[in-house]
Amino acid sequence: MTEIHGFTQIKERAVPEEASTLHLYRHEKTGARVLHMKNTDDNKVFAIAFPTPPLGSTGNCHILEHCVLNGSRKYKTKEPFMDLLQSSLQTFLNAMTYPDKTVYPIASRNSADFHNLMDLYLDAVFYPHVLEDDRIFRQEGWHYAIDRPEDPLTLSGVVYNEMRGAMSSPEDQVFDAIMRSLYQGTIYADNAGGDPYRIPDLTYEAFCDFHRTYYHPSNAYIFLYGAIDEEATFDHLASYLDAFDKKEVQGLPDVVARVEAPITKEVPFSIDTGEDEEGQTFFSLSWLVDRARTDEVRYLYNLMDQVLVKSESSSLRRAILEEVGAKDLLSEVWDLKEVGFSLVAKGVDPDKKDLFLEVVDREIRRMVEEGLDHDLMAGLLQSLEFDLREKQGMATKGILFMAMALSEGIYGADPMDRIAYEDTLRSVRAMVREGALEAYIRDKLLDNPNRVFLVHTPQAGLNAQRDRDLAASLADYKAGLSEEEIRALIQSNKDLADRQNRPDSPEAKATIPRLGREDLPDHLVRVPREVRESDRATYLLHDLPTSGITYLTLVFDLAHFAEADLPYVTLVSDLMGRLSTRTLSYRDYEVQEDLLTGGITLTPKVYDRQGSLDFRGKLLLSTKFLGLDKLSAGLDLMADQVLRTRFDETDRIREVMTIILSSMEMGMVNDGSGVALQRAVAQVTPSGAYNDRLKGLSYYLWLKDLAKTYGPKDQAKLEEIYRRLFLTAKPLVNITGSGQDLDRVMEGVEDFLAALPGKSEPACDFSFQPDKKALAFSLTSDVQFVAMASLMDPDQAAYGGHFQVLSNIMSNTYLYTEIRAKGGAYGQGLALGTNQVAGAFSYRDPQLRRTLDIFRTLPDQVAKLDLADDDLVRFIIGSVGRVDGPMTENQKGLFDLSNYLRDVDSAFHDRILREIKDTRLDDLRALADPLRQAWDQASVVVLGSKEAIDKDRDLFDEVRRI
Repeated sequence: MTEIHGFTQIKERAVPEEASTLHLYRHEKTGARVLHMKNTDDNKVFAIAFPTPPLGSTGNCHILEHCVLNGSRKYKTKEPFMDLLQSSLQTFLNAMTYPDKTVYPIASRNSADFHNLMDLYLDAVFYPHVLEDDRIFRQEGWHYAIDRPEDPLTLSGVVYNEMRGAMSSPEDQVFDAIMRSLYQGTIYADNAGGDPYRIPDLTYEAFCDFHRTYYHPSNAYIFLYGAIDEEATFDHLASYLDAFDKKEVQGLPDVVARVEAPITKEVPFSIDTGEDEEGQTFFSLSWLVDRARTDEVRYLYNLMDQVLVKSESSSLRRAILEEVGAKDLLSEVWDLKEVGFSLVAKGVDPDKKDLFLEVVDREIRRMVEEGLDHDLMAGLLQSLEFDLREKQGMATKGILFMAMALSEGIYGADPMDRIAYEDTLRSVRAMVREGALEAYIRDKLLDNPNRVFLVHTPQAGLNAQRDRDLAASLADYKAGLSEEEIRALIQSNKDLADRQNRPDSPEAKATIPRLGREDLPDHLVRVPREVRESDRATYLLHDLPTSGITYLTLVFDLAHFAEADLPYVTLVSDLMGRLSTRTLSYRDYEVQEDLLTGGITLTPKVYDRQGSLDFRGKLLLSTKFLGLDKLSAGLDLMADQVLRTRFDETDRIREVMTIILSSMEMGMVNDGSGVALQRAVAQVTPSGAYNDRLKGLSYYLWLKDLAKTYGPKDQAKLEEIYRRLFLTAKPLVNITGSGQDLDRVMEGVEDFLAALPGKSEPACDFSFQPDKKALAFSLTSDVQFVAMASLMDPDQAAYGGHFQVLSNIMSNTYLYTEIRAKGGAYGQGLALGTNQVAGAFSYRDPQLRRTLDIFRTLPDQVAKLDLADDDLVRFIIGSVGRVDGPMTENQKGLFDLSNYLRDVDSAFHDRILREIKDTRLDDLRALADPLRQAWDQASVVVLGSKEAIDKDRDLFDEVRRI
């Protein structure tokens, strides 16, 4: 057996489909397991994971994940994680809490950086400073907040506030209720992220004991990926693990979830005070279907999800939308030690619960008895193969392999079986042809008593009432405290603030490893581009190794559409491919789309032209092919969508609009800061306003109104827009793939374009006037998303590399300290864009007025910025890492397309890189006045709870409910 630094190899396996070899090791002294996926990828990955059964719904695993990165034995600053995030060339740096494990992954293409990050995480997980300093626990987890004796007692903490935001959306509350019922009696019934009303049950003592129990090498799984120096890396691992002796760790309890008989019950979820409860009920039907496994059956329960719910051709989906009247049908595969499957009908009439159950049983039974369509299954299997080959579009693909290895490996299964997929996929195809999926669905759903049916009923103001009860409970608790105990609480808050405000000493900073300027690249990525012209199009060809996949994007102009037409452009784009054509029903179209291509999408997109406020509105028609044997048929199918889509299916159009609105509403809660910032930018730049009409809040509000009144005039308008959508005399065509395939794809595109009009219409003017209004949009959320944006005068400060450096500094120092550490928000940042836009934002923020006040102080903070040369170099290195991130081959092709449309070349990117590297402190301070003048004309947009917005109503010019 191979041995290296106390690690013994116990298994080896080649994975030719990934040009890799898997090596599984055991650390002899502690029993720690190490899986090394060895290959030539220089984007190296390290991760350490621990099985972590949560202590109820107190969020202890989540809080611990945060806390261990706030200083350790070796790294003495307050937050070494942030220090390296600011100054690393990392391509991935994060930590994640799952229902039964906690994972700490890093990635970097620079070897020194890789070992720096790896060392930070090893020291953090085994020797965290939080075990000696409870202020870290109170900052990241929860604490009683009080500054003066007369103040009311409140709760605060980063994870506490994060989970208030996470658990305020209806969908998150619904899925949490499902897990509580389906997995009752197991750790999976607990909320590992933390229930905000249970987080205060966690004591510091229990928190520390949990770390001492589970954060031990004997309970560790380590993953390595890429072209690592094995000798140095295993020596590095041994330097930590050898300090421990083997320990018996009670890992994940082997408690099997069992529902003895079908369960039916009603559970409430909270919506905003005063919000209409009608039409907001959910039905969920869930089953326990399997144990975690890595063989062919693993693919069956994921295919079951696709065929029953995700596919538009599903008769179950159709019946629930049409007969039950649901606004949308959602699903979840609970990929845990005990695998679950849930169907969730959104926006239903609570009186139709019997009909829902009848329809589910009838349609699943029909699909099983009649057999699944062979073309449908072939298309779904091809989509699965696309995902496996493309690594879901992740440029740092080692992170995906890490997730695959840990998914079942954490339960003791062989992780190699999960990563090596080609033979398994071949077997799955054969099994599906023989009816294995129908048999699996019958066994796991129709004949399975382990199921739970829940009616999720909306209750307006439920969380608001819980908050009032909490405030009363805190008041009672405070009333029972002595004056001395209240003074002690006030002092503990002062101690926490002192830690947050205290700058790190030079000695502490010296413990943080850093790269040097010599580690930085001389130029950024060069994407090969060959430009060819034909009578019908301009071609950008990118000869890149794409694993047999060819990517195609056709670019059409939108300049001929008037401003009032723009939301119709997006709606038509969203509808195409989801409506029938004159030759295929929309169900059959979807089947053929999966069978012949990797998907066909239409995406309106805005490209800012470099150095001006001009922009280009474009429509991207994109697809991809696995091999070229289906190229001709795939392009014919795309032509069917482009030339023969029908807009006379009124009910279907209304249905799709409802689904789009539902998806956008979920996105507002998950990416509220992005939505708020996009709307704020819309008030200060023409391209932002144009983009807002296409797909921002303006589009959402327009679509919401249209969905209520849609009729024949609207159908006529959609048909008119559709006829004009592809009026471009000479489209731009972007093709990325292997060199020998590019000519063949180009020939096929020429034939496709021959059927299009081949002409253009005159461009329309887009009128724009800046508007510095402060807008607030209330939605179902217990936290806020705050954004502020303006335009910096290019005559005072033209965009350059120093913009990137200042963004890095202010986002990760001043804003981080004030908005996250002190204010309790989960995220924050300052973005300074190439289009001269300055934007500040916060994410899942319990504050509102205070955050805006902090934003407004940014110019003063920039003016008095004071950094030692070593500190400035750290931020320069981190800024280079942000502009030099890894890309997939497809992303490289799209990056070059964007450069072409923005009038940007490699010289521009190299100039920005050079300016980042040459940034001086005076360059940064010089941005203070331009930022101050911009802030005087800034727009403000807030998404948040009705209660918080009403409290600060004086800040806003307009308030509106979403």
